[in-house]
Amino acid sequence: MKVICGVFRQVKVTALMVCGVWLFSTACFDLGTRPHPRTLAEIPAEGLAYKFETDIESANLPVALRSPEPTVEAFQEAVKKDFDSRRVEDILLRTVAAPDGSRVLALYETAETLEGEFRIDLYDGEGNLQRALLPREISGGFPQKVAWSPDGNLIAFIGVRSSTAAQPAPTPPPLDELTTPDIAALPTPSPLVPGVPAFSSEQIYICDREGFGLRPLTVRDGLIYFHFAWSPDSRAVAALACKDEEWNESFDKNLQPAGRARVVTLDGGERLLDDRLTSALPVWSPDAAKIATAYNTDAVIYDAAVSIPAPPTAATIPLTQALRAASISYDATRVQSQQTANTTPVAATATVTSNDDTDPLSFNPIVRLEWIDPATLLIQTGFVRRYAGGKEVNDYLRWHALRLSPQARLLG
Repeated sequence: MKVICGVFRQVKVTALMVCGVWLFSTACFDLGTRPHPRTLAEIPAEGLAYKFETDIESANLPVALRSPEPTVEAFQEAVKKDFDSRRVEDILLRTVAAPDGSRVLALYETAETLEGEFRIDLYDGEGNLQRALLPREISGGFPQKVAWSPDGNLIAFIGVRSSTAAQPAPTPPPLDELTTPDIAALPTPSPLVPGVPAFSSEQIYICDREGFGLRPLTVRDGLIYFHFAWSPDSRAVAALACKDEEWNESFDKNLQPAGRARVVTLDGGERLLDDRLTSALPVWSPDAAKIATAYNTDAVIYDAAVSIPAPPTAATIPLTQALRAASISYDATRVQSQQTANTTPVAATATVTSNDDTDPLSFNPIVRLEWIDPATLLIQTGFVRRYAGGKEVNDYLRWHALRLSPQARLLG
């Protein structure tokens, strides 16, 4: 396993050395009169050092990351029983339990919902229906993104103006044409309550744990918010959003959707982290101080600037050369193992070379990140494509690690 050590700055890295040699930048970081930082949360992103380890063995990964196959979610039993016995006309898509298990969200389709849309109902932990979360004019989108905040006090989901809401209600006949029985049958007018804004493109919505106080967290109509992740302290979300034409372009090229990373606070404040498109879903550090994503073969770490009043910084970790070198070794090992097993190696592996003009087959962009502890950011590279009919191809998926620490000059 190859190891590369280094430090990085927001603007540039002054040198790169391999095999355990730290890299030092020329910038100065003024800690003032503060003592040495005690945790990585106190270190701005541009003040971090890193050690890069390639091709982490499966046994050294968290259990949830060892299998390339996604985990199949099970329905909450009491909620599923209610749908099976009492709501047979509705199709249950997913159940999402609160962290303490006392509340459960039921995501489902009805005869009225169009493809890609769903409704959300709130149940208690015993399977008793409490209330519907969504007004008629809003439908849920991206069911896998519905999530409780880590503290269990808030619910967040992606919603869009419902297709059924655009259908005009039938016009009642004039009162002078109705008989007395007809007038008696007219419904009682609903009380006037403030409506919840609905948008033509997908936005992030939140409400409290009882399903009340529903409101949009983002209000940028025309942008598609297709991903968000709660911060560990439940104070903000990291999100990806793109324009409609950018969404379509990704699918035309059989790629995962790509958006611009941003952080959104609970008061609706939004800060764009980067103006580049990425399909690597942003992840939070466990201390909620930083957010990481990737652009091709570069990992980037941003200060979240949610909990501390400091100018946010960012740091780019260039991994292209390290990943290419590791892939040359990886492909050579793969060919050798196939030949040893007396099998036919894949044709493309015959072109493995150290020439930069021909990339090894396993040399692929960063497609996923997992921040498993404050000092360890896992990154996965691989070939990922989504083809017509929903078929997905995932090949050469390999995990690597960034071991983070303060730059030496901050500790001296």
